[in-house]
Formats: sequence, structure tokens, C-alpha cells
Amino acid sequence: MKHDAYIFDVDGVLIDTSTSFSEAVVLAVEIATGSSQFQYEQIKELKEILGFNNDWNVAIAGAAWISFMESTPYADFLDSLNQKGGGMDSLIKIIPSLSDSFQHNITQLGMEAYGGTSACKQLYGFEPETILIEGTWKNESVFIQANDLQSFLPKSGIITGRNETEMKLAFQILKWNLPTSRVAVSDNSQFDKPNPSKLKKIINELKSKAPIYFGDSRDDYDLVKNFKNETGIQIEFCCVGSQNGIQEFDYQVNNVMDYFKNMESNHG
Repeated sequence: MKHDAYIFDVDGVLIDTSTSFSEAVVLAVEIATGSSQFQYEQIKELKEILGFNNDWNVAIAGAAWISFMESTPYADFLDSLNQKGGGMDSLIKIIPSLSDSFQHNITQLGMEAYGGTSACKQLYGFEPETILIEGTWKNESVFIQANDLQSFLPKSGIITGRNETEMKLAFQILKWNLPTSRVAVSDNSQFDKPNPSKLKKIINELKSKAPIYFGDSRDDYDLVKNFKNETGIQIEFCCVGSQNGIQEFDYQVNNVMDYFKNMESNHG
């Protein structure tokens, strides 16, 4: 086969979260602001900007736009974030009065919506107080079946914006697992995508010389680019789904199984 290691993003690549995390973000922003201006299309556009891979940061940015800059057209708001370099640092530069309590409140509402009465305590350690639904995580489905990648799992790793408990839930949904040494969750924002340090560790763990990474966001693309620049190791990038602001890639597929059915098999 052409590749000796397969590194995956989770949301949008292995699991369809289009009506789970995104729905939680929409609900959180609407409850916090009383406005329905921030919807799926706005989420998609924001995620095309560097540094907004984390859904709770997306929710904070959406709520901040409505609360502090509602008179500013959304396109201009996005341009400002881009010009400041993207991510939460850019948001705080644009809105210096953005408080920690504001951010905490939006994050908690997002967690309440996603975990719901069925899993918020399990995932985040508290019971929901404001958004009392079963949980949008119930909407999630897999893009792959449990046995589809079974033969590739010994050579696979994961880098995700999910935290540890969210990733445990993802493994339950996927019905497969990996050693913790090959799973990088979001536990310190300093080392989240596009910082390549976690990718370096996983590729070293797999002793890979010809890896491929599967992602669907601008942060995924920049993660791979930064890894190449810092290590000199060649790693191919497979863009899964629409481009979402991704500038270049080695492969583009509608879903991850298209790659394994049509491409990797040709190098079997």
C-alpha cells in the first residue's frame, strides 16, 4: 500500500456531526442572544477561518458578533477575524471587552445542548440548567461501519478537537477504539490544531515514513502544512467533503470510505 499510517480527524470525517455539534452551537447562541441570525451557513463560513475548529469557540464568536457587533455585516466581521490572524486571539482583539464570563456562559450552553439531559453530566461533569433537551449528540451517525477500517486500525491515529470524554463517546458511536498513545484530544488549546506537536508524536508512535491525514477544515490543512514545514517529512492530505477554505490537497473525497475503496486499494 502507498501509506503506512492513517491519521483521522473525527467530526465531519469519521462521524457526521452536521446536526449535533452545529445544532448545539445554533441553540447556544440563540438562547444566549435571543437572536436566530447565527445559523448553519454562518458556522460553515466561520470554520473556513484559521483557528475556529473548536465548536465552542465558534459559538462564542457567533454570540459575540450578535451581542457586540450586530450592526456590522457578518462578511465584514469575518474579514476582521481573518485580518487579525484568526482564532480566539483575533476575536479578543476585535472585541476587547469580551469577558471570561461571557465565554464561559456560551460554552456551558453549548455543552448543555450537545450533552443534554442524557449525557451532559457524563461528558462535562454537570447537569444542564437552561437547555433541557435529550442532547444533540443523539443525532450523530457514522460515515464508516465498525468493520470497514478494521485492517487499518493497527496503523491508525486520531487528532480531534473533542475532549477526552467526548472522544470516548465517539468511540462508542464508531464501535472501535485505539490506544491512548495514538489518540490526541483537546486538553490544552495551546497544542490544538494547527499546532503539529500531537501529529509528530502519533506519527513517531506509528514509526511512519509515508503517512496520510484525513481532515475537513482549514485547521486540518494548516496542521499538515505546519508538520511538513517543521519536520521535512512528507505527509499527504485528504480533504473529506467540501473544501471549507482548504487551499490545496493531495486527494478530495466525498467521504473517507471513498478513499479506501478507490485509492488505497489501487496500491494494495
